[in-house]
Amino acid sequence: MDLVMMKDQLAGLETRGKELADEKDLFVKAQGLDEEVAKAQQEVEVQKKRLTGLKATKKHLKNQKREAIEPTAKALAEKIGEVLPVGVAMFEAGESGVFIGWDGPNGKVPYDGLSGGQRVTFDAALCHALDAKLLVVEAAELDTENMRLTLEKLAEFPGQVIVNTCHPIPKKDIPKKFKVTMVGGAE
Repeated sequence: MDLVMMKDQLAGLETRGKELADEKDLFVKAQGLDEEVAKAQQEVEVQKKRLTGLKATKKHLKNQKREAIEPTAKALAEKIGEVLPVGVAMFEAGESGVFIGWDGPNGKVPYDGLSGGQRVTFDAALCHALDAKLLVVEAAELDTENMRLTLEKLAEFPGQVIVNTCHPIPKKDIPKKFKVTMVGGAE
């Protein structure tokens, strides 16, 4: 009986030895994972510092861009304003890019939000600002009052102006600089 008991104890010790060896292997693997986690955390810190530096560089470059664009944008807006019948042109450099629009009768409106008539007027003013020699204006979208105001401003344009519209313009609203040519039997 002592021999059987000793064999059982030996078998139990061998099993426990294998279990301890397996636990040791798991411990070694866990220790390796802990080291990998520590390395990954160090890398995260390095990347955070790098990201902070890149953000600062980006902010600096955006400021340089804004400072480089501002004088030209201001001069362009002022020159466009010489021709706009009301309001002021807006060219503003900001965080998200350059805003182009019109602060006019409807408040601040981005270029994409301008009505057809407002775009005609704004585009004509932009051509003036860019020193175009020939300006062709499709003015069918302009109402009578905006047509009159736009023609008054276009009369100051130093180049040639061609205004096309399907609406009659009262003779009193046509500046003397313009020669009127009717096409297609219009009066």
